[in-house]
Amino acid sequence: MARTKAGPRIPDNHRPSPNSQPPTAPATVSYRGHRPSIADIIHVKKYLAQLTPRLPIELIDQILDDAWYWAHSSVTVQGHVSVPNYITDGVRSRDKMYVRTLPLAVPGSEGDIGGGNDMRELVLGTVPVDAGSSQWAPPRGNHPCRMIEFQIWSRDQGYSPDVANHSTYRESYSWFDACVETPKLNFHSGKDIPWPSSLLTTDSSRLWSEHPKFICSNADDNTPTTPSPRHIQRNVHASTRTHHHVVTWHHRDYIEQGSAQAVEADLKGQGWQSLDGTFVRNLSVGDCITLRMRARPDGLHLWTCHAEKATIDVYWAV
Repeated sequence: MARTKAGPRIPDNHRPSPNSQPPTAPATVSYRGHRPSIADIIHVKKYLAQLTPRLPIELIDQILDDAWYWAHSSVTVQGHVSVPNYITDGVRSRDKMYVRTLPLAVPGSEGDIGGGNDMRELVLGTVPVDAGSSQWAPPRGNHPCRMIEFQIWSRDQGYSPDVANHSTYRESYSWFDACVETPKLNFHSGKDIPWPSSLLTTDSSRLWSEHPKFICSNADDNTPTTPSPRHIQRNVHASTRTHHHVVTWHHRDYIEQGSAQAVEADLKGQGWQSLDGTFVRNLSVGDCITLRMRARPDGLHLWTCHAEKATIDVYWAV
């Protein structure tokens, strides 16, 4: 497995703020169990296939899914960004992309990148000549994603006149959404596809001018004015501290509106419908996930979303 690679060169708008406060303890525990490489998965599948009586491949795949024995790609970006924070055509934007993942389950995307180190340009779409079949295997099916974990260090503007809801997630209008982008690139051509580190943080609105070869379809152009039922996480209402939130989406997730699980999700500041598993199950090979910062455009006071750091772990079946 491509272990931790050197991290990206972080653009100026993602550099740490001198006034930022250290993150608090995580809201939930991050999943950091054994994370096998694709080579490990190939080895285990071969071993299971040699057992007597012989196991059908469908059962082997089920065993690996039940054990969460999946390949993964992890992207970390650190640095203070806030919205609204810049002018677009004379208007203050209340929507900004913070980080973009690598394309799902393509050669070269496996492993960890980011975390504050320098990173050379990645090359995707080809299998190393010396790797052979023991180091890479194609993803299982067209929709191989099994789990996504978001870790977000963030806060809102730190004040509001709504004192009754301070230090809760109620009536919080500073939040994060997940969107899907599909790069218009052929990852199966057998040719090298350079992937500059700046693509981790280049907003979709600037791809055309800065990376014309990486135009994406499905890019989200609709900025909601309030958190939808599918948002990832709201910020704690009127908190001056940076909070660390961990949100996990699984392909087997299921939730009903009004259920105890939906109520619990809302109390944690999460959109209940985001936990129904459809986002994970619908991802296709080559898709990128973008983490977007958002804040309400009007109201009793100026809502602001401050981000300090984010990690997105994406797991897929081989």
